[in-house]
Amino acid sequence: MFRATTLLCLASLFVNGWCLVSKKHKKHEENDMDFDLFQPEYCFQHRTHGYYYCENPKDTWRYNLTLHGLWPEYNEGSYPQTCTTEHFDEAVVHEIGLGRFETYWVNSKVRAGEEGYTDFWEHEWSKHGTCSGLGQYNYFDLSLNNVLKTPSIVSDNYGGTVAKIDLVDAYGGPSMVAILCNITSEKYLSEVRVCFGVEEGGVPTERIECPEHVLDEGNCADEIHLGKFYVDENYSRQKHFVRTGKYDSVSIV
Repeated sequence: MFRATTLLCLASLFVNGWCLVSKKHKKHEENDMDFDLFQPEYCFQHRTHGYYYCENPKDTWRYNLTLHGLWPEYNEGSYPQTCTTEHFDEAVVHEIGLGRFETYWVNSKVRAGEEGYTDFWEHEWSKHGTCSGLGQYNYFDLSLNNVLKTPSIVSDNYGGTVAKIDLVDAYGGPSMVAILCNITSEKYLSEVRVCFGVEEGGVPTERIECPEHVLDEGNCADEIHLGKFYVDENYSRQKHFVRTGKYDSVSIV
């Protein structure tokens, strides 16, 4: 099933995330986890790779998080993966609507229609969807149906800063969401994770409180920066690199 009594966790890139959790809390009950990503920060972290949609972003990604995936997880924090050998069926993407994927579950790396464009969704299905208890159509369709609306505190502050307490409140309060920031600075919003109940068969229900191991993943400082796409005019960040090639501090210039 999805990562998360089931616990369903959804995460997004920016990032918006969700975790789906059922009412039961047995140690080995399965749950679902969904993650949303904040694309501007994802792109900044991969700025040397020349990903197509990082250099040609849609305007909506400046103001809205996008889906990373819906992942099954057990209540004690471990998760199943690659549970069957069922191959990804690209036709399902077109049946659901390619436009929905391109807007809400974007593959930033590859231009639409080019080789490798569906690899991201294939990976999510093979590693996580095969453990969800759902068929491919329902896995992708229900994941997209449960993408969270990005709160106005994010949409109205592109390139600005927000108080962590206000962002947490916008997602329902401290027991309902994990807010993740760039691990090298703890300042820049990267991902949001929330939790939902799950019915028999892996179908997500309503949002519920997240288990402690999900909430503990939140790592942001009290003030959170909402970065911009690095290609946007008049925006840059000074980088200070260590030998690993990762920067150890960043600042808005």
